[in-house]
Amino acid sequence: MYTTNIIPVEQRIKEYKTEALNNKILKESKSNRKFTNIFSKLLG
Repeated sequence: MYTTNIIPVEQRIKEYKTEALNNKILKESKSNRKFTNIFSKLLG
């Protein structure tokens, strides 16, 4: 990991927000997939 002094705070915040957003999308797509599996089992 970098030392704090090298990266400007704004850059670190931007990276953190991007990572958080990606994690959120990943979680949502996982739960959507789970829901789809349950739904297809109910229908199938």
